[in-house]
Amino acid sequence: MSRLPKREALFKWIGVITPSDYSVFALKERTDIEIKALDDMKKYKIGTTLGDARETYLVGKGFELEKLYRVGGEEANVQNFKMLKAKRIDLWPMPDAVAYYVSKKLGDDPDKVLRKVFELSELSTGGYSLAASLQTSDDVVNKLKNSLEAFKKTPEYKQILKKWGIKH
Repeated sequence: MSRLPKREALFKWIGVITPSDYSVFALKERTDIEIKALDDMKKYKIGTTLGDARETYLVGKGFELEKLYRVGGEEANVQNFKMLKAKRIDLWPMPDAVAYYVSKKLGDDPDKVLRKVFELSELSTGGYSLAASLQTSDDVVNKLKNSLEAFKKTPEYKQILKKWGIKH
């Protein structure tokens, strides 16, 4: 889960399982797209998922909902990626891992197809964390912390990150 200030006192936090960076992607070939500030995105066609965190974030920052290219359903991320490749949208705000995964799933090398044009640092929470209830004993929490840290040093952990396209 995301470790947010409003959740801090609700759980015993064990540790970050994986990074959760969010970025805005364009096609690698679209060297004409340069985003220095969030508002620079307003002149481009942006693909979003109906009601998700990125869409809500953009609307909260003054983007007009009617100007976003919105898709819904289970395959929304796949649809947006396909629209990006077909040049029906210019920008695709996504968690990095999901963007890389979708690209690979559809047979593309994300490093050859996608280019990060802007980091959505306000949405990047530092990672997805493992947490326990407040009733969990400190002994169990400490064992979990040690196990998580040990696992993160293994080749298996690095393989999982690589499979999901997570740079570490």
